[in-house]
Amino acid sequence: MGKLAGDDVGLTRKSCAILRPMTTIAQADFIQSIADALQHISYFHPLDYIHALGDAYEKEQSPAAKDAIAQILTNSRMCA
Repeated sequence: MGKLAGDDVGLTRKSCAILRPMTTIAQADFIQSIADALQHISYFHPLDYIHALGDAYEKEQSPAAKDAIAQILTNSRMCA
């Protein structure tokens, strides 16, 4: 069987279960956490991503794609 985090200090599977009981997460809390995470990544863009998107904008030949990239960059700037 696989090792537990406490195996190297003499803890058994049974004692680990006693030390760390499983927490129940409500479905609504789980769904809200996922929604919050998706909302966060929809407007938080790391600087390297912004630079790469700027480079892609400069190289892009399709007007529709350039417009889409410009919208992402504009939205990101407004949320910063």
